[in-house]
Order: sequence, then structure tokens, then C-alpha cells
Amino acid sequence: MEPWGAVYAPLSYLEPQSSTGDTYDSCSGRGFSKSPSLYMVTDDEIVTPNSPISAISLLTESRISPSDLEEIDISIGQKEALNILNASLISSSALTIALSQYIKPIGEFLPRLYYNRSTF
Repeated sequence: MEPWGAVYAPLSYLEPQSSTGDTYDSCSGRGFSKSPSLYMVTDDEIVTPNSPISAISLLTESRISPSDLEEIDISIGQKEALNILNASLISSSALTIALSQYIKPIGEFLPRLYYNRSTF
């Protein structure tokens, strides 16, 4: 069983050295990795191999409970990649800034509290 109900989807790996946007399979894999691999990237742009150990370690270091996580699927295209690049030049929170349109404000994660106005 995958940790925290993770769902994986097939990806098309782009060739990093291709100027035409070739995928890994169509260009004999001239890139920086011997084969397609998954990586985890933190907000401060630390890249680690994607593994359950890396994820648990990051959550422990950040003092984040797995129950506080929400999985969202994001398609990173040229526009998003340029936003990440631009944000990385001005901030140490590049992913949060560049992908902010996909992130819910903190208040939306908290339960709504209703008060009886007569008690105030």
C-alpha cells in the first residue's frame, strides 16, 4: 500500500537537452539521468530521489502530520516552469510563489467555527 493513499500517473519524460521538446523515449535518452526517475522537490528547491523514506524524513523535519497533507495534481507546462524559474531568482519559496494559484489559503484547511453572536 502506498503511503497516505498516494496515486501515481504515467508521465511523459522530456529530454532536457532537446530544443524541440522531444520525449525521453523518442530521442534515445541523452539527458542527465540514465532512465526516467521520480524526484521530490522542496519549496527551497532541494531535489531528492522520490522515496517513502525521503518523504517521511521531510515531514518529520518540518513537523508536518501526514493528516495535514492534501494531494493535488498539477500539470507543469512551459508557463508554470517559467513562473518557477522567475520565483527562484527572487525568493527561497519558489514553488509556493509560482504555484500559488493551486494552493488553498490556510484558513480553508481549518474547520469552520460558528459562534452564537449573543455571547459577545
